Amino acid sequence: MSGSLRRGSYNSALLRAAAELLPEGMTLDIVTLDDIPLYNEDLLSDAGFPESVQQLRARIADADAAVILLRVQIVQPIQKFLHETLHSTLAL
Repeated sequence: MSGSLRRGSYNSALLRAAAELLPEGMTLDIVTLDDIPLYNEDLLSDAGFPESVQQLRARIADADAAVILLRVQIVQPIQKFLHETLHSTLAL
């Protein structure tokens, strides 16, 4: 998963390059954040996670591993989201 939505993102390019270099039998599903809304705790407490976030949570929970590439400026908000998402996903 790349934290950038830009088509020319270096992080997204790194993921595509990594997918080409994987050993035989290994796969890398590249997930975009195009449909993931900004984190809003008010919405979460009112209606739960949006459908797109629930799907992302399920993909993370089903994965053997996750590679997440982010810019330093957005690490804290994304880290909070991942902590809450993984904590609640693994507690199921």
